[in-house]
Amino acid sequence: MYVQTTLTLCKFPMYVLSEEPELVDGLVWINDEVVDDKNMLGKTIGHRRLQTPMKSLYSLHRQINEPSNVYKHRGKHFIDTEGTYYYKELKPIGAIKYHKIASIKEKQGIRTIRCRDLAITLKTLTPQPANAKWCGVLYVKNMPWTLWEYSETKKKDRKRNV
Repeated sequence: MYVQTTLTLCKFPMYVLSEEPELVDGLVWINDEVVDDKNMLGKTIGHRRLQTPMKSLYSLHRQINEPSNVYKHRGKHFIDTEGTYYYKELKPIGAIKYHKIASIKEKQGIRTIRCRDLAITLKTLTPQPANAKWCGVLYVKNMPWTLWEYSETKKKDRKRNV
């Protein structure tokens, strides 16, 4: 099965898998249970799973909605909403840098964070703690990518295996 290791290309939500799936005749299998049926029409894994005639479906009970949660999760095997398999290999390429929060706007459960010294805005589902004034941003290849954590005080910048 084709393995993707770059999370910047994935479509969230992602689902945790117990092991590497096997692709046979358009069916993605784990332990004699169907994870995805690529023979069915549908853009997402959910649409294809609803259409499949196969009875034994693999349970996708752990859903991850944000990139930082993938890195924090101890699992190594994931599948995204479009059915692409990801294997998490930790490589020391990321850095977490802390920025002062200028404003946070919420619309339909999505929080848009604007930092004082950051040109981009960050979008997250994670609510801000009442006393958080700083946010840790995960940088990949020296580019800000996603919110890592909130913090009450500015912490020292650090490297992270991502």
